[in-house]
Amino acid sequence: MTEALWKSRPVIGGACGGITIQVHDYQTGFLVHSPAGAAYRIRYLLRYAEERQRMGRIGRLRRLRALSANSAFTRLPNDAAEPRSAGTERACRMTLTRLFEIN
Repeated sequence: MTEALWKSRPVIGGACGGITIQVHDYQTGFLVHSPAGAAYRIRYLLRYAEERQRMGRIGRLRRLRALSANSAFTRLPNDAAEPRSAGTERACRMTLTRLFEIN
């Protein structure tokens, strides 16, 4: 799923488990409950190129934002070893704000 989203491809996945975290129904792809539902959504994406491209763009944007948020958090200083500066706190808040501003 992550690789397809990274490559601006909409995804179709079963509506269960971790897939529901990565696939946002009607935004980055479709969540389905049966093979027939998957076939229907495949035909839909093949027929409507603009919708396919829109979902792909949104999926890539979400992956980029998730990646930048993850890298920002791995670079934050360890609280016990080095207290955070006001600048680091502000950068962390800005990253979280950008992460959740998805339209």
